[in-house]
Amino acid sequence: MPNRRMRVVGGNNAEFNEYPWMVGLLYKGHFYCGGTLISDRYVLTAAHCIEGVRVNNLKIMVGDHIRSFPIETNSKEYQAVYSVYHHQFNRSNFNNDIGLVKLGQKVDYKWYSRPACLPRPDTDYVGEMGVVTGWGRESEKGDPTDTLREILVPIFSNPVCQNLRYKPYEITHNMFCAGYLNGGTDSCHGDSGGGLLWQGRDGKMDVIGVVSWGQGCARRGYPGIYTRVTNYLDWIEEHTKDSCFCGRREGRS
Repeated sequence: MPNRRMRVVGGNNAEFNEYPWMVGLLYKGHFYCGGTLISDRYVLTAAHCIEGVRVNNLKIMVGDHIRSFPIETNSKEYQAVYSVYHHQFNRSNFNNDIGLVKLGQKVDYKWYSRPACLPRPDTDYVGEMGVVTGWGRESEKGDPTDTLREILVPIFSNPVCQNLRYKPYEITHNMFCAGYLNGGTDSCHGDSGGGLLWQGRDGKMDVIGVVSWGQGCARRGYPGIYTRVTNYLDWIEEHTKDSCFCGRREGRS
């Protein structure tokens, strides 16, 4: 079985509150995964980040930047009250690796805490550049970073990814690859659950992928594997009906 990383190697430190939708998942007070705020009450994350985790032991840190120095930003912890992951999540191959966490109270939308948008359906983003952020390891065997980091990665088609070093059957239609053929830049352990975001022409940021797994970190021929969010829009809507989302680019009726 591949090294399914709780999967930022390369890249740069993010600016303070540059990514106000980026959140950290805390288990009994310890950071272990990332997530993306998608509404005033819900966080999108990976199924493998919340499988088997009791919600009373789970808190969500919103608006953080330097984890060891939280007072430098307007960060705030929220108690999780409910979590759900896709009923067809398969830990053996990480298919359907997507989940949601509901917060105990609404997030006040500020410049440092606001959601990313959900993507348009039926868009594959092949050839586009996406941004990934996280507090994960800066090298495959290194330590998690204390400061939020960012990387910019190109998005591959699945046929291209399946012809790299992965076995074709490992990359399902619910996943996509993003990264560099020569490695060097990638998400890594601790980045799991965080979002891969794409910026539209109107400047809005869509969360199009969830950091899921990969073979090692930043290895040549092994780009990062992300859950394809466009395949789960109906599932997300079904489980978040009691929430307000960011405006879509199409007009609302």
